[in-house]
Amino acid sequence: VADLPEAPDVAIVALAAPLLPDALDALVARGTRSAVVFSSGFAEVGPEGVALQADILARAQAGRMRLLGPNTLGLLNTRNNFWGTFTSTLEADFPRTGRIGIASQSGAYGAHMLAAAMGRDLGISAFVTTGNEADITTADAIGWMAEDEDTDVIVAYLEGIRSGDRLVAALDRARSAR
Repeated sequence: VADLPEAPDVAIVALAAPLLPDALDALVARGTRSAVVFSSGFAEVGPEGVALQADILARAQAGRMRLLGPNTLGLLNTRNNFWGTFTSTLEADFPRTGRIGIASQSGAYGAHMLAAAMGRDLGISAFVTTGNEADITTADAIGWMAEDEDTDVIVAYLEGIRSGDRLVAALDRARSAR
């Protein structure tokens, strides 16, 4: 990371969980402001993973870095050609640009919704899966999509809600945006 010619706008991190703290420290030191963490082995595996997830979140927050994940399938944005995901849904084709946003805590179910939309030739604006939600939540993704003038419909799937207030605020923004 230190040898890169400039700081990445976003890092996609797919390392074994124990290697993540050092990798995030290097990215923060380089000035990277966001990371998509595909890696698993965190809160979903038990108390040691919970502690490791809290550690990487604290490191990211101290460096003013936003985290998507860990344990996320990632995200995509068809309008700016950002394909930060490893979903096998994209092996056959890419979604056409459209006005439907997909926000899902579950990567598997989010990928299913993406495949279903693509199978019906529905255009996608963005696809965000949040995984363990150490930092960015499905409510955050819904709120962002609600404010996106290129998104008219938001499809969401949630498995658990940690902050009802954040979700209600995001849904209020979506309702206000019609």
